[in-house]
Amino acid sequence: ARYGGEEFAMILPQADAAAARQAAERINAAVRAMEIPHEDAVPYSNVTISVGHATVIPHAGSNPIELICEADRALYCAKHAGRDRIIGAE
Repeated sequence: ARYGGEEFAMILPQADAAAARQAAERINAAVRAMEIPHEDAVPYSNVTISVGHATVIPHAGSNPIELICEADRALYCAKHAGRDRIIGAE
């Protein structure tokens, strides 16, 4: 689902951190394979994506906003690390 201007979110039921990373790697590879031109992106000439992912085992009192914030922090770490990255929340 679109989550903000240039951001998307996915909910992966029953996925642990390894499964979330595998999904992110598949999506990243699919975007690269499309070879969408991006003249303004330096050093990349094609559109790339950065991914931040987080997982949680819900329990009584869990707050979904915390999960979203963790994934968002991981995304911005990926972007600041040079873009075209996948980073999971610790």
